[in-house]
Order: sequence, then structure tokens, then C-alpha cells
Amino acid sequence: MIRQNANWHFVWAGDGQLLPLCQSFIKQNGLEGNIHLLGERPDSEIVVTAYDIFLTTSQYEGLPYAPIEAMRAGVPILATKVVGNSELVIEGKNGYLINLEWSKSVEEKLYKAAKMDAQMIKADFRQRFAIDQMLKQIETIYLA
Repeated sequence: MIRQNANWHFVWAGDGQLLPLCQSFIKQNGLEGNIHLLGERPDSEIVVTAYDIFLTTSQYEGLPYAPIEAMRAGVPILATKVVGNSELVIEGKNGYLINLEWSKSVEEKLYKAAKMDAQMIKADFRQRFAIDQMLKQIETIYLA
């Protein structure tokens, strides 16, 4: 995507055992100007507000918190079709699900996600994950 459009920038917050491999790949391919590795961040809920799209390529998730932070900020999500992500992402409403392998359809969904309405995404967050809504859902379960 960067070869097709040098205006794309990818920002990663977090670290892990693959960080050195990622750093090496970025350097070997001359992508330092477009791929930014922030490392572990205690303020990721603030950093995500600057994103145009939240991309997660996890191979497994429980119920991931970071995409929920993206929804709160009105940032569309592009997430792999795995447990957890599939429970959060509503296609066309707050983002799109993608296959684990990169393909042309992933690029198409990136462009679609970039055009999504932030207010619709924030409304979905409030409806499903705002504290008052979650308390109502818990109360409904326990009082049933």
C-alpha cells in the first residue's frame, strides 16, 4: 500500500517478542518514514484518537480492549476474523473483518473504513460498551 501511496502511515503501539523482527523489516525495506513503532504506551486510549483506522491483525483474541477504545474515539476498526474481534466488529457500522492473510480485499476494506462516519461508530460504542449500558445488561442477566 505504501508503494502505491506514500501518504499511508502505519502506527503501532505496544511491543512483544516480534518487535525486533518488525524493526529489522522496516529498516531493510526503507519504511521508517511510513511505519512508526511507538512501543508500550500507558496512554494508548489517547493515542488512538489520532488514528484514521484501527488495524488489528491478531490470530486470537478473547475480548480485546484496544478496539473498544478505538470505537470510543470514533475510529473505524479493521480486524482479523477471529473470536473476540468478530464479537466487536459490525461490518459497515464500526469497521470490517478481514482474513488473516493480506489480500486486495483487505486494501479495499481499508479504503472503505477510512470513509466511515465517526459519529456512527461512537454511537455503537455508547449503545454496547458505555458503562451505563453494560450495567443494564449485567442487571438484566442477573435479575432474569
